[in-house]
Amino acid sequence: MARCAARGSRTRSAGHTQYAGGLITRLRAEQDRARTARDEREVTRIQLAIEDVEEFRERLERIERGDDGDLKARIRCRWKGDEARVGRPGPYAPDINDGVKVNVRPYQELSLLASQVIKKWD
Repeated sequence: MARCAARGSRTRSAGHTQYAGGLITRLRAEQDRARTARDEREVTRIQLAIEDVEEFRERLERIERGDDGDLKARIRCRWKGDEARVGRPGPYAPDINDGVKVNVRPYQELSLLASQVIKKWD
């Protein structure tokens, strides 16, 4: 069981690193081509896209780490004692028995979802 949880964490981490890192690499290559073509408007557009992807990756990493200072980046379960106040300490480790609302909440609170999945937190 611990091996599965560890593999899941590595998979999540590798997934966002590979996706975001690969996208940033491609965008930087495009930006270099735009610089070569002296298309400053395109260079600026691509720079903004790179910054968006970097911000997205940072938000994912905050959830993965379970940042201590940011309650939004933590899983919170009021039925598991003090976690109602401070959140589950440590890195993101979803418990399937906690349900979708609990496990998805950090992603929604950090605005990583395309739309609002959970309307009410009760």
